[in-house]
Amino acid sequence: MPDPFYVDDNASYANSDAHSSTSHTDSSIIGPIGSQRLVDEGAYVIAHIADANINRWRRITGAPDANTVSHNDLGAADGVWSLTNSLHGNVLDRSGEFYIDTFNSHRIYLWPVDAQQPSAGEVTMTVRARGIELQDTASHVTVEGFRVEKFNDFGIGRDGTGTISGIVIRNNEVNRMRESGWSQNAIEFHHVNGILIENNGLFENSEMRGIMVDDADDVTVSNNTLNRIGATGINLNEGVHNAKILRNELRSIRGIHTNGISVYGSALLVARNRVIDSFRPRTIDGASDVYVVANVFDAGGNIPIAIWSEGVDNLHLYNNLLLGASDNAASWTKDLSLFISCSANGITARNNVMEDLFFRPHAVAGSCGYGDFQATFINNVYFDVSDSFFSQTGAVVSDIDLAFVNRGGEDFRPSQNSVLIDGGVDISA
Repeated sequence: MPDPFYVDDNASYANSDAHSSTSHTDSSIIGPIGSQRLVDEGAYVIAHIADANINRWRRITGAPDANTVSHNDLGAADGVWSLTNSLHGNVLDRSGEFYIDTFNSHRIYLWPVDAQQPSAGEVTMTVRARGIELQDTASHVTVEGFRVEKFNDFGIGRDGTGTISGIVIRNNEVNRMRESGWSQNAIEFHHVNGILIENNGLFENSEMRGIMVDDADDVTVSNNTLNRIGATGINLNEGVHNAKILRNELRSIRGIHTNGISVYGSALLVARNRVIDSFRPRTIDGASDVYVVANVFDAGGNIPIAIWSEGVDNLHLYNNLLLGASDNAASWTKDLSLFISCSANGITARNNVMEDLFFRPHAVAGSCGYGDFQATFINNVYFDVSDSFFSQTGAVVSDIDLAFVNRGGEDFRPSQNSVLIDGGVDISA
């Protein structure tokens, strides 16, 4: 069963014996419980939808036999699934989980996070959607030093239509938010000229993004820590101009439709960030004049950088580590460190370390070759590839781990005699 505080990561889900959009069969899970009990208790299926890369919740509605349950229509399913909201020990099996009886007593049964009895301690919940909301006229406002928890729309934000300015969001904690459908954000701002979001901590915000800004100018997102976020960690959306994403640390961004950092807009700098063990640490779409400099992007088995179908104009990739590409032979993402759509132009990549293959064709827009758009690759380091394109544009090494002092310990300094030492070129010009 999934982690009760981070149901988004479906690595802990099961693979069903058989499935459809309205049923799942799994003898190892349903058999020991009994499908009728799951109906009587109002249990839910959580199922992964591969095409959209999301998880959907559906109430169990029928019990055809002991190993199969019927549920409300998912629309699609890929067999990766789990159960929730049952008193059975196979479902309610760890601290932090709870069961809501919606049929009989209307009680909540809670497994506490420590040894304390629930009746002797404090159990909190919220009935409001938003934590701290700035109104339409709220310019020159600083929000600092708050802990915001357990809301289901946004923790700190503003959803107005008029333009405000001079906003500072600093030194706050926004934790354990939860929303069904990944459309909300822990910190969210629209229509802002001049906003600084710095030194905030975001932790275990399930089924929602971390930080989202759109239709804004002069944006800085710096020195924030994000861990176990259910959707994209930092998202600078359409209409963002003159923005900087600096020195943030993102870990375990592995939920639904997740990217570590996503940018749209123009005149964007993404520098000195660490995105560790996260799906698609960096995605770009419909953007221009983007600089990506001195970041560590560890995809944890996906694509370190992806440029989608709307592409990018004038992208500069300098001195980045692109690690952790997929090794799943059945996946189209296998061995991809840099995925570029055919609509991208003006790409310069210098002094980057790419653990696996560089790849250009785009599955939707059609395939294209190395010479089909403007790109310059100079002094990069690639891991164990045979295509002559790579040997012409950088060094090819057989074991990239030897290039670092301790990759497993995240010490990415060059090791003694590393191929990285003096291997770059001056980018100051």
